[in-house]
Amino acid sequence: MLANRDMRTSLQSFGDFQADSLKETGQAGECQVNETFERIESTAQYCGFSLSHFAAIGDGKKNWKSSLMIEATVRPIGGEMDSLETLLDRCGGENQLTEELTNLYGGPLTFERRSEARPFVVVNFVTTIEGLTSYGIQGKAGGGWISGFNKQDVFIMGLLRSFADGVAVGANTLRSEPEHLWTSEFIDKDHETEFVKLRESLGKSRKNPVQIFVTSSGNVLDNMKNLPNAFSAPEVETLIVTTEKGKNVVEKEFKKFSVFPGILVANRVEKPNEVNIPMMMNRLLRDYEIEFLLIEGGSGFNGSVTHAEQYDEYFQAISPKIIGTDKNNPRQISVSGFERSPENSLPHNLISVKNHKNYLFLRWRLN
Repeated sequence: MLANRDMRTSLQSFGDFQADSLKETGQAGECQVNETFERIESTAQYCGFSLSHFAAIGDGKKNWKSSLMIEATVRPIGGEMDSLETLLDRCGGENQLTEELTNLYGGPLTFERRSEARPFVVVNFVTTIEGLTSYGIQGKAGGGWISGFNKQDVFIMGLLRSFADGVAVGANTLRSEPEHLWTSEFIDKDHETEFVKLRESLGKSRKNPVQIFVTSSGNVLDNMKNLPNAFSAPEVETLIVTTEKGKNVVEKEFKKFSVFPGILVANRVEKPNEVNIPMMMNRLLRDYEIEFLLIEGGSGFNGSVTHAEQYDEYFQAISPKIIGTDKNNPRQISVSGFERSPENSLPHNLISVKNHKNYLFLRWRLN
């Protein structure tokens, strides 16, 4: 478990990130301060902690200092994680998990490449009973708020990231969670040792999966005042997938930070403003040796990968809640951006069902 002083350091770093945004406004009203606190608390919860108290020190309600002074007492949420119960398992294959991870997962887990032209691709997400994936509320838009920061869901995310050579998300997801790292250690510190053993047993050449951010326009940062954590974290490799036009935007955005991320251009000549998903997948395998790719949203990026049929499996966690949506401000579903007819729908096989209390964890394989 992360030590208190380490958690305070992490929160202080994130506080610095958020406070710079407050400072740039020149005046931080109560609403802005509350939103900042919510983002800090959300980050702590995502890492498996709750804050008993925290405080920010500034010069009144304006001219905020460039850092939030955080005083936090942290404690783990809950105790040890209960093992998952397996209700259905049609997966087959030789188990790739360690003994400890097998016990926690409630049985074996294995993946086998099905295409030589692209990586094995898993799309992972959590939904409510009615299939929604986000509250769409600033500071509470992430999947953790949908799952209630469920330990089993967090564990499966960490498990999948341990298998992954790369984790890909859309640029909107990056901007909504700038503090996030798409690594096993970041999401589930409790099982870090076992995740390290798993990557070693799988022969992974990288300590962490490549952090891949996909944007057709090249607009990754969108005038952000601070660089997202992924681009400065140690032992984390980043890659931006964009178009030829988008490449110029990326280079301009990052130049002011004196950072020059890897860029993969993947668009067809006839569609210069659109990332071509099959081309992206082929290049990730060929040029970056990414044999297992994990997709973690958002809805539009999930939809692009799904509609192009460039994936193998869906891992879907179902949280036992209904949150509803409004027609004038609809909340996200797991995939969006395309429609298919009944004759052209995408059939799947249900190959695994696990549960813990009122949560379900489904594994679907594309036919």
